[in-house]
Amino acid sequence: MNLDKYAVCIDLGGTAIKGALVDGRGKIYFRQQLPTQKEKGLEHVAKQLLLLVEKLETSVTAKKNGILGIGIGIPGWVRSREGYVELAPNLGWKNINLRTFFEDKITLPIYFENDANLAALGEAWAGAGSGFSDFLFMTIGTGVGSGLIVQKKLYTGYSGFGSEIGHLQMVPKGVKCGCGNYGCLETVASATALVRRAKEEIAKGAKTALAKFPELEAKDIFTCALQNDLIAQKLVAEVADYLSAAIMNVALLLDIPLIVLGGGVSAAGDILLQPVRKMLEEKMHMLPQKIPQVMIAKLGNDAGLLGAARLVFNPEREMER
Repeated sequence: MNLDKYAVCIDLGGTAIKGALVDGRGKIYFRQQLPTQKEKGLEHVAKQLLLLVEKLETSVTAKKNGILGIGIGIPGWVRSREGYVELAPNLGWKNINLRTFFEDKITLPIYFENDANLAALGEAWAGAGSGFSDFLFMTIGTGVGSGLIVQKKLYTGYSGFGSEIGHLQMVPKGVKCGCGNYGCLETVASATALVRRAKEEIAKGAKTALAKFPELEAKDIFTCALQNDLIAQKLVAEVADYLSAAIMNVALLLDIPLIVLGGGVSAAGDILLQPVRKMLEEKMHMLPQKIPQVMIAKLGNDAGLLGAARLVFNPEREMER
């Protein structure tokens, strides 16, 4: 492995496309960002991706040691080796061959992967999961995604789309999810779900400081919960209950020792983490499985970029150097 070369690392999000050069030791150089502007359509987003890759590829930093390859994180179901996006609900994509937009334009090897899977690789390499051979990474933001590390290797299952905890059905006949199903974990435990529930409570006339926010965000709900707003505390408890139930299901199935929580909602810290741990213990205390540790991710928004680098430097998705 040539640790001194760089990987061009891209994290495609619904709002922004983040990029950086990362070397084989996990050091990040020369960050760049462009707006996604998904409302302008697929071809525009593909052009933005190409533009960002070109900016990174031709930078002075990149020319120093050369580039080994390109890693791109996609927020959806993607056939990694083909670069074929089956479904990316938050981008409005379905059945898209993304690799075709790069043909004849990029000569370097390109590796595609689900963004949560890449974040799991990043946390396994240099974050909260380092030192563990098995753990589940959950990213909780606009939606809920996950990546599973088993025996120090990314596990994606028979069809390549495994470890989608956000689409476990938690509420039969519940709210419709972007995937087309109803009552997924994403519909009850994401930032989007939290804000929706708050607006429902406000519409019912609940007495809460949440009503004063003209454009309510999940972080406002956590802030109000810390200030002893009863409605905000109730909503946070609901999310914690669903998350702990989903984690228990994973623990029962896999007997896994660690759950790492990332994404924007995880930034709430102990106001969310403590009730999740408490409820998980209550749910599992009579079961023979060991209760998994639950901790906050360490790499923040850099997890996906580092995971993309790890994929370029080790395409077999293993964590052994």
